[in-house]
Amino acid sequence: MRPIRLRTFSRLFLAVLQVFVGLTAIVGGAKLVSDPSGGAVGVPLEWLSGSPFSDYSVPGWVLVVAIGLGHAAASLLSAFGHRQFGRAAIVQGGLLAGYIAVEVWAIGWQAALQPLYFILGLAQIALGFFAQRKREAGCEDVPDLPGAAPGECAGEPYR
Repeated sequence: MRPIRLRTFSRLFLAVLQVFVGLTAIVGGAKLVSDPSGGAVGVPLEWLSGSPFSDYSVPGWVLVVAIGLGHAAASLLSAFGHRQFGRAAIVQGGLLAGYIAVEVWAIGWQAALQPLYFILGLAQIALGFFAQRKREAGCEDVPDLPGAAPGECAGEPYR
């Protein structure tokens, strides 16, 4: 059995994570856009009192476009091993963590999913930095997991 390279595993794990975040953002954002009162997702409009938003339409559009479609595009880069997939992960992870930070600032800690998605954003940033650092160091891959010599790079090229 051929060993799974750490870079390949982390790249595919990142793609799956990005698909998950992208799909949930598109579905949740579309529900907020279609029902700006928040009733479709079970969030009361009162949570927005004191925030810059009068309804959930703007946060819904941001979820669909910036988070959802952005993660969908980044997942394709990750899945196919594009040379910029690390940078896309850093950007999308930053957008997700930033969106959650603004959400918590605007409405406070209201749902258990807020810290989960914040952590998912930070995980994308970390994986993106890991991938980008390896690429910029001139190492085409990270060592194979079983039996690889330390500092040895396997030969899976970036595209």
